[in-house]
Amino acid sequence: VKVLCRECLSIKFLRPEDDLFLAGEIADYAYYLAEGRGVYVQRPSFAMVDEDVQIRVNAGAWLCEAALWCQWRHLGNMTATSFCKVLTISASKLADVVHMKSAIETTTVTYAKRFHERVTLSIPPHAPWPTDLHVAFTETSDLLSKDVELNLLGLALNNGKIYLDDNQKLMLQNELSQGKCCLQCDQQDNLVRIVALVALQIQSESGDIFAQVGSWSEETGAKASCQLPGTKRQRGE
Repeated sequence: VKVLCRECLSIKFLRPEDDLFLAGEIADYAYYLAEGRGVYVQRPSFAMVDEDVQIRVNAGAWLCEAALWCQWRHLGNMTATSFCKVLTISASKLADVVHMKSAIETTTVTYAKRFHERVTLSIPPHAPWPTDLHVAFTETSDLLSKDVELNLLGLALNNGKIYLDDNQKLMLQNELSQGKCCLQCDQQDNLVRIVALVALQIQSESGDIFAQVGSWSEETGAKASCQLPGTKRQRGE
């Protein structure tokens, strides 16, 4: 981590109306907006939009992660609208650091391949076009290897952060191995089990929406349950 911070990261300060990047430029960095606000503008000349699109960007936003995992050109302009503090991550230097540790390299390569695949598949109507702000279906839980989450589980058990009996441990390990769920750490460093769901909204030309309004069983009879049709989604689906 120390090498990563020393070699790959730097801080950039912007004044109002300063440009962080411009459409058409080759992207060599990913960015994290630590403080301040900005506006991201896409125009038909550089992006798959029919008219100018403006999106407000607030502190806490990541930008241009795609630059770390594939050859990327900016698809819009990012301009500060207030004084900003930006963390920059060098794509080329990150690649050099990752190669220093084989375990980290293996995990990163898996993540990068899955991210790149989603960039190439982000084509309407199945997904929106990728932008400097977002690439569809790139949630961390879908991109990380299951081995990373199994290691998180082992560390949490060894450190006493969670307690599971043998059956619970085996069930969770099997779910992770089969891609039925994932584990992530929240902001308080607690381990959270996440199950991905997919819901469909089917609507007729007249505006009627197909939905379940209730269920019935011999034991309990009728029970109100208004929801869209859906199912659990496995990792990578």
